[in-house]
Amino acid sequence: MTPHLSFLLIDMLAIFTILVLGAGILKSAPRNVSAWIFGLITFNTACFQLWSRHAFAVWIPDAYQIDIGSLRIPIEFLMNSTPGLFMVLSFTLFRDDEAFPRWLVALFAVQIVLDTPSPYLSSADGSPLRAVLFNDVPALLQLMFVGIGLYWTAKDWRNDVVETRRLLRIMSMAVFGVMTFGVTLAGRLLLPPGIESFYFHEGYNVVCVALNSAFIFALLNAESLQRSALVVRAAPALALPETVVDRDFDEFERAMRERHLYREPGLSIAVLALKLSIPEYRLRRLINVKLGYRNFNAMLNHYRVDEAAAALTDPAQRDTPILTIALTAGYQSINPFNRAFRELRGMAPSDFRRQALAKT
Repeated sequence: MTPHLSFLLIDMLAIFTILVLGAGILKSAPRNVSAWIFGLITFNTACFQLWSRHAFAVWIPDAYQIDIGSLRIPIEFLMNSTPGLFMVLSFTLFRDDEAFPRWLVALFAVQIVLDTPSPYLSSADGSPLRAVLFNDVPALLQLMFVGIGLYWTAKDWRNDVVETRRLLRIMSMAVFGVMTFGVTLAGRLLLPPGIESFYFHEGYNVVCVALNSAFIFALLNAESLQRSALVVRAAPALALPETVVDRDFDEFERAMRERHLYREPGLSIAVLALKLSIPEYRLRRLINVKLGYRNFNAMLNHYRVDEAAAALTDPAQRDTPILTIALTAGYQSINPFNRAFRELRGMAPSDFRRQALAKT
């Protein structure tokens, strides 16, 4: 087998495995927005493979070339949107109940506009300014999008109580985050436009085939991942005896309602599990399935805001500073308390107190 035939087979395997992975995710959650974004990213990645064989044609014998012809512009549009889509995917999966930042939408649009004509304007006359504007700037924006997506994916991993979503964070970072960051950094900014880029691309494809195959195997063999990996709002079944669940729940309620453990600054799920003498995995399931939370900090905020709201409506504490109430409930400063209170009660603590005491 010649080297170029091997390279062609590697590229075809990369396309096949990424499309199978995307189809598997879509099949597991056909009505989920995140699943469709995931599927689009896999399709874009397959388009990138076709584009690469076209772009590296100068180093590929005629028998192994792929001419994408008039499909070049739509393919470039799709593959250049992948870093931004990874950022959007990370947000929809892991930033619960938040609004997507508008400034990132604007930058995503700028990157697409600059990137789409880049093969023509950046190299038309060799102008360094055009090269910076239509290659370096959109490439840096792509790296920023992937970096933001990786940050959202990694942030609060310890506090995530949905086990399948914790696994999905690893999958998302491995397949799309690190690999997309690496190919963007090396392919567009570091490596010279020579045969080194072609060899780097083939090495990248070998890693992609291995990762894609591993996750396809997971989809085929892990029913819980197959059915609920991207449907993060649906809680998995609690495979524990009811007596164990009730005992854990009673201990948890005593710790929250009587001992007020939620007041402890910096309380983590690992520390709480230790204090309750409950295995961490059981505590995660309890918080997710029994209480309906997807994030440990969201659960803490509910208990803390409930206590603060009770204090704010108490006429006997009319003159107690709001900061004192926030610190007593477990917050370490006023700003996180204000954000959590607004999110859960729909108004500022001061407005809440004013309205509540006006009725007394």
